[in-house]
Amino acid sequence: MILKHHRSISIWRSRLEDFKLKPNIATFYLSIHEELRIRKPDNEETRKLEGCCKDRRRLVDLRSSLGNTLKQTLKEYFPQALELLPKEIYSRIACAFLMKWPDFGSLSRAQAQTIRKFYYRHNSRSNRLIEERLELIASGRPACTDQAVLETSLMRVKSLLRQIVELNRSIGEYDNVIAAIFKNHEDREIFESLPGAGEKLAPRILTAFGSDRDRYGSASEAATFMGVAPVIESSGKHLWIHWRWHCPTFLRQSLMEFSWKSTQYSKWAKIYYDSQIEKGKSHAAAARALAFKWVKIIYRCWQNREVYDEGKYLASLKKHGSWIADELEKKAA
Repeated sequence: MILKHHRSISIWRSRLEDFKLKPNIATFYLSIHEELRIRKPDNEETRKLEGCCKDRRRLVDLRSSLGNTLKQTLKEYFPQALELLPKEIYSRIACAFLMKWPDFGSLSRAQAQTIRKFYYRHNSRSNRLIEERLELIASGRPACTDQAVLETSLMRVKSLLRQIVELNRSIGEYDNVIAAIFKNHEDREIFESLPGAGEKLAPRILTAFGSDRDRYGSASEAATFMGVAPVIESSGKHLWIHWRWHCPTFLRQSLMEFSWKSTQYSKWAKIYYDSQIEKGKSHAAAARALAFKWVKIIYRCWQNREVYDEGKYLASLKKHGSWIADELEKKAA
């Protein structure tokens, strides 16, 4: 709810007096209107980036769904393909392979040299891996000989591949546009400095914070809005903490994906995540807890317009006697 002018307040008050309404959203509005802040839209550059990032993610989710359907279809009549191709069934080499050899019959008739050249042409040049694949093909047998299953499966696979190839092309176009906008954004260096953010997650985290520095009153407010702050409830002597249901899911998804990725590049993040797992937390709960800490750090960098410095942050942890700093010293010893 956005307060545009004081006239709206007088209107609500008059209606409450005239109709003697019971306490409801109107009385709530009147009691907190002075605390509400007008939300300013992000600048055009940031809004463009946000739209592209969200649309790209939708295409990626759609591609993943089609990829899962493709995997399930291959399991029914051509399971060898799943061992001959990378895990990313929607990758360029996987699509090219299945378009060339959509079933085991066509693959088994191909010469070994032809298959070897195919892998080399698609930058899969491990001789050991190629020989293992050739041996699998030579010793393999068709998993299905039922023509009804084969013909319908082949039609389904070809249809899925056409869609996946087109999605790959569209995702590539979005990547180019996002990279161009992000390159010229005034806050690029701040989010680019985050360990593990990379070219995919850095623009998404930037759009989570936006261009209006007055949008959030504090780091905790930002974390709550983004859905990574826990919800604490109590009743009598019982207290429990649970997942925040009402939040922009894309923002929470972006931060949780980044927090997990950061464990591969940030020593303190890895220690904190592992400590959560040791306490019996699930991966999602541990990633959410780490994302909550990251929001506080990113918020400070964002407000001060400073890039993140891992060494500076580790020194701060040591200065304040953090247990994470103690763990880092133990590992270094």
